[in-house]
Amino acid sequence: MLAVALVALVLAGASPASGQGVAIGAGQFAIADWTIFTSKTHGLWFIAEVDRSVGEYGVSNTASVSEGRCTRQFFKHGWMMFCEASGRQHQLAANEFQMDPALASADLSFTQGRYHQQVHWVGIGNAPDPQADVYAGGFSGFDLGETRSARASGTLFGRKLPLRRGDMTSLQMGGGAIVFAGARMQVSRTGTVRFERRYRVR
Repeated sequence: MLAVALVALVLAGASPASGQGVAIGAGQFAIADWTIFTSKTHGLWFIAEVDRSVGEYGVSNTASVSEGRCTRQFFKHGWMMFCEASGRQHQLAANEFQMDPALASADLSFTQGRYHQQVHWVGIGNAPDPQADVYAGGFSGFDLGETRSARASGTLFGRKLPLRRGDMTSLQMGGGAIVFAGARMQVSRTGTVRFERRYRVR
């Protein structure tokens, strides 16, 4: 069972400086995450996110891919995990991200430095959910748009990532915001992206 959420990650028109708070926008949003444990207490963390929106802070047409590490500490009746990752924003060309209107699939593909970054999303279930509820992926959506949980596969930083339903992996179209339990996103004015996530399971 997921315990107390310490901070929240907000997509959909987030401030250029920070992912805290709720900003309502209209557009397309996608996120995928993979946690790959290399031992009982340590792992690798990969995140890809896309924000094509018009909101309180203006027009956004960006994607970012981040890599980092997770550490896990065990207790008698559960465990706690802390993950952090960083990357850089990329300004999207028109052909670098496509999303199906029914949120059945989406594709991200661009070159950044020496890496070709690529992610493919596959929507889960029969239709997007417009409700303002808590979903299985650990997030809540405001019903100004449609949100769909998803699985994703990809190649980030030269590493092939399997088709998987991550804790935050989802697709959204419309004017809502997605808030993820226990996560935080920060974007600096120079385009550096930092993700953090901390949660306890018991």
